[in-house]
Amino acid sequence: MPGTCKACDGDINRRNEKVFSCFLCSNKSHAKCLKIEDAEFKILQKLNNFKYICDECLILQNSEKVDSLKASIDKCLTAIENQNQTINSHGTIINDLLQKMPSSFQKDHVPSYASVTNKSTVIVQPKNTEKKVSETKAELLGKVNPVENNLNISNVKSSRSGGVIISCNSSKDTKKIVEIVENELREDYNIKQLSNLCPRIRISGIPKEITSEMFSKSLVHQNQLLFNDVNEDYKVVSYSSQRKSDKYLQAVVQIDTVSYNNIMKAGKLLIGYKYCKVWDAIDVRRCYNCCGFHHHSDKCDQNFPICPRCSEKHKVQECKSDILKCTNCSMLKATNANINTNHAAWDINKCTVYKTHVENFKKIIFNSQ
Repeated sequence: MPGTCKACDGDINRRNEKVFSCFLCSNKSHAKCLKIEDAEFKILQKLNNFKYICDECLILQNSEKVDSLKASIDKCLTAIENQNQTINSHGTIINDLLQKMPSSFQKDHVPSYASVTNKSTVIVQPKNTEKKVSETKAELLGKVNPVENNLNISNVKSSRSGGVIISCNSSKDTKKIVEIVENELREDYNIKQLSNLCPRIRISGIPKEITSEMFSKSLVHQNQLLFNDVNEDYKVVSYSSQRKSDKYLQAVVQIDTVSYNNIMKAGKLLIGYKYCKVWDAIDVRRCYNCCGFHHHSDKCDQNFPICPRCSEKHKVQECKSDILKCTNCSMLKATNANINTNHAAWDINKCTVYKTHVENFKKIIFNSQ
């Protein structure tokens, strides 16, 4: 097997010399030049499918594959560029059509429940009850100019005895109005900041080892992308054990509208090392004496209790009935035969009356803004 070793340029003369021949270019190399021991050489020689390829051929072969891959990538990029041009062209056509669309096709924007309930309101009332609203507004404009003070005022209404009701999009602006009026118009005006209704969320599945202090710190810190940058309305309303589970806790949190919308879209919050489920928490007052709404049991006019399970006149602790019957839905059965009454009065998922009160509560909030 005469020839020259491609690795060391030495002669290959002996027939039994241990050499490898490249499968692609047929050039030969000493096994020892390739740092292959005798035992390894014997094993490789016995392999039927073994094919040796020298370094130069291997590089050449890989470069051809790279060139082919580059060509494929360039082809894909060209196709993407053409597709983007088509999309941009279609977008221009759609925008032109929207501009030409009659206004009758455009729907009025309906604010979300959260955006309505986050309004912050103050009442500026003149001490002189004979003062007109126009005079109050003129004096306010001189001292509390919305442009100069960078106030985001959403609504202004007239009140009795020359008063003015001012609604802002954040409590930060209302606090500024209160501060200016108290400092510069205190002698002539009284000002009162109303407690605004803010959206609330309920967070369930919080690990029990998370204390209330840890929860308050990690709530915003671990979910910064979901919470508003300026979050003055953030407040933990309650933090307690979760019903039907000793392993987890739940919390009700009052937040601003931006954070509310972000969190409700996400549907979960990271607390510690666990993602916790998030629910909308609309608080409708319910009486545990008569099972009615919009009042508590300590202010209930009814002298006897109504069982929320069977609707009979006894406390729920004394109930022995296996049949569920909602007292509120039963009252509507006469006018609506299709209404379902086979549930407890506290079942918020099945009680039609409860759902109606929730919707009416939302309407009241919408109309009050």
